[in-house]
Amino acid sequence: METPGKLFQMASTQRLGMSSSENSRTTVTQRRIMLIELLLFAMLLVMLVRSPRRLVYDEANTAPTISAFHAYGLTSRYLNSLTHASGPLFGAIYSAFSSVSHDDIYRLRFINYGLTCTFVGLMLWLLRREQFPFSTPLAGAVMAIPTVWVCTGIALDEMLGLVLLAGALVPLGKNAFESLDPPWKRALRFLLAGVGIGLASLDRQPFVLASVAVLIASIMCRRHVACAVLTPVASILVLAPVIITWGGVTPPLVGSHAGLSPEHGVISLAYGGLFTLLIAPGYLRFKKWQIWFAVLSSFAINAAFGVIVVEPAKSLALKLIPHNIMNLYGRVCGTSCSQ
Repeated sequence: METPGKLFQMASTQRLGMSSSENSRTTVTQRRIMLIELLLFAMLLVMLVRSPRRLVYDEANTAPTISAFHAYGLTSRYLNSLTHASGPLFGAIYSAFSSVSHDDIYRLRFINYGLTCTFVGLMLWLLRREQFPFSTPLAGAVMAIPTVWVCTGIALDEMLGLVLLAGALVPLGKNAFESLDPPWKRALRFLLAGVGIGLASLDRQPFVLASVAVLIASIMCRRHVACAVLTPVASILVLAPVIITWGGVTPPLVGSHAGLSPEHGVISLAYGGLFTLLIAPGYLRFKKWQIWFAVLSSFAINAAFGVIVVEPAKSLALKLIPHNIMNLYGRVCGTSCSQ
């Protein structure tokens, strides 16, 4: 059976036309994939119903933001009271549900489930608007990403940011780059996208980089670059008051170690590569020499400079590996995690 990633390859062939038998087989494949995706959504809901009523994992960092917002409101005191690296929007938005959730962590998890469904719905609408074949199974393919289960299953802040980021794409699409709209209307599209990305970055600061991606896309298309500049400008202006209050991209109580760093950048690229491999492996087509060059050069660079150091099963490794080469062990494992 074809995977969601296979659908990306099939999409291009459908644009060229398929025979009736091929089209029928593709329809059956879509239905099978959609059925699996619905079952996965149902499984996740069952897991939520059966989840513990206590704080688990990073909920101990995100949940207190709600009570802090109740106490201080959207003030500098609230911003500086945050004890985790994410932005202030989580506490502000989730506090609006307090009359229903009573700030109970068990009930808050169902808000994230609703946000995930909203994100999938937005992606489905965007794919259909762009007339992308197989839009329904491709939108549901988000369930193939393991971290989505974590971000949906516990009260973390990623899904809120993803919904806002997907909403920021609504004014864009090919209409923004190929539109014959008056200049003011075209500029408004890019400006609204920038505001949306800025709001998403108030939840997860790295999302602000999506505004730079819009500008890069405009430069590559050589279309409306002047208007596209408005997107990163608007995003930065929305995020600026928080950054000024913090004196950096993370709250003072967290420290600068959780902010921008080469290690975080490499890990982010690794996550992006893994998710692309799961959903659209057809985009990762490289020659063998390119793959070997990337693997060997990344091992060499990380072994020399230690950009990423990860020491899995450290207590066991200390018993098996001499102390003087533990640092090399961490660098080799760090490179493996980023491949």
